[in-house]
Amino acid sequence: MPVAPKMVKKILLVEDERIAQIVNRMLLEELGYRLDIAENGQQAFDMVQNNDYSLIFMDIGLPDTDGIEVTLKIRRCEKARRIPIVALTAFMQADLEEKCLAAGMDQVLTKPTAAAALQQAITQLAA
Repeated sequence: MPVAPKMVKKILLVEDERIAQIVNRMLLEELGYRLDIAENGQQAFDMVQNNDYSLIFMDIGLPDTDGIEVTLKIRRCEKARRIPIVALTAFMQADLEEKCLAAGMDQVLTKPTAAAALQQAITQLAA
């Protein structure tokens, strides 16, 4: 099993779909990372306020608030350290990447996401 870089403490996966949670958990754990899962925007925001995450994978289509709004809320409340946020979306629309980046996300990945793409995002943004 690959060993995750020591500077990556924990990852937050924000995803409401159960199958996507299971698949992404398996991929990230096989890469050697520890993670928490939030099933909606409010839970994600609360978890960010109470934990130290190295990176957040944020689903765009959440049941309560979309991932862009959650990102804006997180960015408004960040104190000293900016947490990298990677958008996850099943439907890449022409202007979606621009909206995500404007909201403070660092990167946009299309689902289903391969382990190599997850690892590359972590290496670029959190390691």
